[in-house]
Amino acid sequence: MFDLLIRNGKVVMPEAVLEADVAVQGERIAGLLKTAEPVQARQVIDARGLYVVPGGIDAHVHFDMEFLGQSKHTFESGTIAAAFGGTTTIIDFTLDLKTLGGPLLDAVEKRREKAEGKAVIDFAFHCVVNDGGDDTLRELEHVVAYGVPSFKMFTVYREVNLYVNDATVYNVMERLRDLGGIAAVHTENADIVDYCTARLLAAGQRTPVHYPQSRPTFTEVECIRRVLFLARSARAAVYVVHIAAGEAVAAVRQARAEGRPVYGETCPHYLVLTKAMY
Repeated sequence: MFDLLIRNGKVVMPEAVLEADVAVQGERIAGLLKTAEPVQARQVIDARGLYVVPGGIDAHVHFDMEFLGQSKHTFESGTIAAAFGGTTTIIDFTLDLKTLGGPLLDAVEKRREKAEGKAVIDFAFHCVVNDGGDDTLRELEHVVAYGVPSFKMFTVYREVNLYVNDATVYNVMERLRDLGGIAAVHTENADIVDYCTARLLAAGQRTPVHYPQSRPTFTEVECIRRVLFLARSARAAVYVVHIAAGEAVAAVRQARAEGRPVYGETCPHYLVLTKAMY
């Protein structure tokens, strides 16, 4: 007997929409069954005329974040909103200037303390790394053992001590390869972004309409290609966050077509807040 049976729904799969029943045991999908198949369950939901989709995973959120200001969503309000939208797991970040540069595991535990008892859905974290020294490389093992295998690095933002150079990216990737972890990377060419930003500020061009000029599309594309090359050299898995440029998507697709453990994401505002709006 199953714990739950969702009958007669339109089950959305990656390759097709199926007329099927979904059996659930505990917190796992136990099987997709023919609609006429006689099975028993403690609870039965008739989903006739409705779509049935797995709970979504949002791998990039910022709740209860104190970073150059306070984020609007708390772990409570943000996860309630996620649940209403069908998202049942979120992944946040240990992005906090107060803990940056300190022990990685401490940063993870402090973020977990904020979420425990507040989040109404499942949650996890990406651990932010801003250096590739021996101490940090040793810490990675403890954080992975704790249950956090994803580590976020930034190739920009020197002014807030987030920037890491190529050597750090490579060193961390190598270590994560051995630990079975994954590197999540914010990809922009820091030198060109800093140069373009300084040029705009010197000219007094400080309004939102000038913002896209501070980080031209090619700064993302070049950096993504470089990070993917480093990942291939390190034989490591990489997750490229908030992709905005079409050419960057093409680079990720090419890497995946080669069978490499490369993943990418975007977020809604990167699709709609384009320079055409200004």
